[in-house]
Amino acid sequence: MDAICHGADLASGGILKLSPDIAKDETVRILTLKGELVAAGESIGTSAEILKSNKGIMVNIKKVFMEPETYPKMWK
Repeated sequence: MDAICHGADLASGGILKLSPDIAKDETVRILTLKGELVAAGESIGTSAEILKSNKGIMVNIKKVFMEPETYPKMWK
């Protein structure tokens, strides 16, 4: 989550759950497992395309709402 708070786009490996009706280029929200709003961005593909993908960017982050370091960073 901390990478997204710093403006990184969301890759397929960071997606644990998603809505079944996401359309390509739709504005989506990125939430923590607790339901806290982290960021909003534009989906690269539909829900079905995202589920099939094993790698790559799935959401281009447009606006970050959560402060960095709210959660410990998981990347180096």
